[in-house]
Amino acid sequence: MLLVPFFIGLIAAGRWQVQAIMLLAAILSLYASRYPLVLWARSRFEMFPQGGLFTSISSLIIGLSLGAVLVFRFGLWFLIPLAGTGLLLLMAHLMLVRHRRERTEAGEFLGIATLALTAPAAYYTSTGDMSILAFFLWFLGVAYSGVSVFYVKMKLAYSSPRPRPSKREGRSLILALVFYQTITIGSIVLLSSLALLPLWTIMAFAPITVQVVAGTVKRGRPFNVRRLGFILVGQSTGFVILIAAAFSLAR
Repeated sequence: MLLVPFFIGLIAAGRWQVQAIMLLAAILSLYASRYPLVLWARSRFEMFPQGGLFTSISSLIIGLSLGAVLVFRFGLWFLIPLAGTGLLLLMAHLMLVRHRRERTEAGEFLGIATLALTAPAAYYTSTGDMSILAFFLWFLGVAYSGVSVFYVKMKLAYSSPRPRPSKREGRSLILALVFYQTITIGSIVLLSSLALLPLWTIMAFAPITVQVVAGTVKRGRPFNVRRLGFILVGQSTGFVILIAAAFSLAR
C-alpha cells in the first residue's frame, strides 16, 4: 500500500532520477516514525512505547531533511502541500486508533489514502509537473488496495472459527465487495475511454477481479491468513508490472 503507488508514479513519469531515490528514502524514514505514534495513540496518548521516542524523532529528522533538500535544492515546492495532506490524514488516523476504530472500513481507507499519496509524490518528483495525471495515479493506488479491505473482511467472516454471519450480514459483505470492484472497474474504463489513463490500465485489475469472483464463490472454504498475505503481495507485484505494460503501450 506504500510502495505500489510509489512505483506507479515512477512508471507514469517514465524516468528515474536521484530525486526519486531521495524521495523513497524520505518516505521510508517518515513511515518508520509512524508506528511508535500509532502505539502511543493506542494507549490513548498516555504512554509512549519504550525506545519509540528516539525512533520517531530520528526517523522524522532524516525524512524531513531529505524532504527539505528536495524542496529547496530541486525546487519541488508541491511536495509541501502533499506532505501537509499526509500529516492531516495521519492525525485523523491516530484519532481513530485512539478510539479503536482504525479497523473500520472508513479507518482502513483513510490509511490507504494516506499511503497512496506516494504515487503523485513520485510522479511530481520525477517530472516536476503536478498535472491531473498525478491525482489519477493516487486514485489507482487507492482503488487497487481498497478491494483488500472488503475481500479480507468477507473471507474472515466466513472462514473464522466463530459462527458464520447471518444471511443478511453475509449478503451485505458480498454486496459491498462486488459493488466496490464494479465501481472500480467502471471508473477505470471511463477514465481510459476519456484518455485520462492508458487504455490497457484495466488489464492490471484483471487478476484481483478474478480472485474476488473466485473468493466469493468459495467463501466458505478455510484459508490461511499468512498465505493470503503472500498471494496479495504477489498480485501487487503483478499489478505494478501490468501497469508498466499499460503505460509502455500508451507511449
